[in-house]
Amino acid sequence: TSSSNLAHYSKETGDLRKRILKRKAEDFKEPPRKMVKTETKQERADSQRAKFEEKYTELHQLGEGGFGSVFAGYRKEDKLPVAIKHIPKQKVVLKHKDENGRQLALEVAIMLKLRAVTTSSVGQSSTVVLLDWYDLDQELILVMERPMSTESLFDHLKDHKGPLKQKEVK
Repeated sequence: TSSSNLAHYSKETGDLRKRILKRKAEDFKEPPRKMVKTETKQERADSQRAKFEEKYTELHQLGEGGFGSVFAGYRKEDKLPVAIKHIPKQKVVLKHKDENGRQLALEVAIMLKLRAVTTSSVGQSSTVVLLDWYDLDQELILVMERPMSTESLFDHLKDHKGPLKQKEVK
């Protein structure tokens, strides 16, 4: 009988061991993943456009160049005059990687850097300040301050017939 007890004990121990191993294996299984909806490029672009339209009003076109078009506008919150530049994505050829690894249009990266080193407030600096930018699916929108007493460089050169003196440029 002692051999039958030993056999019974071995069988129970073996069964217990199998159950423990099975439980441990189940512990290492990954829990079922929750389905997370990822935003598509188009949804992200639509969201960015909605944010832009909620914050700014776009008016008439101020000018057009080889890289995009610039429109007059204002910030809805405080009626601050702004210039809104639309650049088609195919015209954004130069990219810059920022400290977080994000790819930025070089123009945006430069303007952000200038904004960071400019100590004057909006309207008081010698450079036009980038207020906002929106990276949409088909275009890049830059929102910049728009001093009211301005004239395009092209018109100024045309009116003054020739190169500018350094004092005038400053």
